[in-house]
Amino acid sequence: MARPVGSPNKSKQRLLKSLQAEYGAEFDPVLKMAANCARLQSLVDARWAEGASDPDIDVTLLLQTNKEWDRVARYVTPQLKSVELTPSFDDGDCSDTSWTIKVVGVTEK
Repeated sequence: MARPVGSPNKSKQRLLKSLQAEYGAEFDPVLKMAANCARLQSLVDARWAEGASDPDIDVTLLLQTNKEWDRVARYVTPQLKSVELTPSFDDGDCSDTSWTIKVVGVTEK
């Protein structure tokens, strides 16, 4: 019998159980990552509030913070696929236009 859609496979279940055994039954890696991102964000905000003088370091810190928030966001937002919408005109008549939708970046088998 197949597992329900969205449920973790055996490897992910085993990893989560190992992490929970190490860090406590309530441990959730996504929540921990979000907490670490929030802490990093507060450190960056504090540095800017102090009037940090090196703009290169500030940009690097901000980029790192955005990268970490992006990693967290991937767990909570669906990934959209790129699509290509192409009109096809039959006999040059624009009134009877059909559209072809193709998912971009996916190879057909």
